[in-house]
Amino acid sequence: MKYFSLISLALLLAGTSYSQVIVNAAFQEGRALAPNSLAVAFGDFSEATAATAASEPLPNLLGGVEVAIDGLAAGIYFVSKTQVNFVIPSGVAASQYPRRVPVQIRVKGIPIVAPLTTLIKDISP
Repeated sequence: MKYFSLISLALLLAGTSYSQVIVNAAFQEGRALAPNSLAVAFGDFSEATAATAASEPLPNLLGGVEVAIDGLAAGIYFVSKTQVNFVIPSGVAASQYPRRVPVQIRVKGIPIVAPLTTLIKDISP
């Protein structure tokens, strides 16, 4: 039941119907993310296979899902049909001011339909 509460919270924060949304690990949508921080993407990943990373370094392909932030592969630690948890790559360029960067999520090699972006900043809570 806790799982569904988290999804509902993220969708409420997103202010949209059920579509792809990226939030920080505290489920705050619209806040900047920093390199090496945890992020969560909610959406329709129905073709993915549920999986949890078993070791470090985190894989760039898990359950048939790949995530790229500003063209750099992200380490993925959890995948389900509605959620992907990943780490913002350390090589993503960040500065004092937030900037919008592209996010590409592929499921079994096919990009998700909605183009995504997220804010990146050098330091973010």
